[in-house]
Amino acid sequence: MQSTNSNTRYSILIIIQFTLLLTDLLMNSFSEFLRYDSHLLLIFYVIQDLCLIFAFTTLLLSFFSTYLFQAGLVYLIYNKFCAVIYVMLLYLALTIMYHIWSLNMRWSKPLDYTWTDGLHTLHVAQRFVAVLYYHLYKRAVLRISDPRFYKDADWTMSSIAIS
Repeated sequence: MQSTNSNTRYSILIIIQFTLLLTDLLMNSFSEFLRYDSHLLLIFYVIQDLCLIFAFTTLLLSFFSTYLFQAGLVYLIYNKFCAVIYVMLLYLALTIMYHIWSLNMRWSKPLDYTWTDGLHTLHVAQRFVAVLYYHLYKRAVLRISDPRFYKDADWTMSSIAIS
């Protein structure tokens, strides 16, 4: 019964994480259709930023619930997942900067062409890092759901011996 509850919990967590990932992808794809109404776009951007923060939080909670974290072997988790953590933080920062800059440029005249070279550069950088984020986040969610992270195993001891 314990493993069924555990599997259900991890399945629900994976569904939530993939839903947050899909939400961010859709918001990135369709946010330009809302440019005619700055207030609606602001709400849309706030929701996207909150979803990113929630995705980061759920991933960290997944890390915290592993056997490795509870045994004090945080560096093993960090070594396996440091890329996704850094890319998530970079993506969140770039997304917030893009949202602030684009809303600031468009607020009073939403239908005018207000794309500066800096805004273009930030937009391209944000979308490029978004692709990395989607790939690394999906991979991390699938890797952290591996049952090996939730029980004591021989690979843990061999990882400690190597370090």
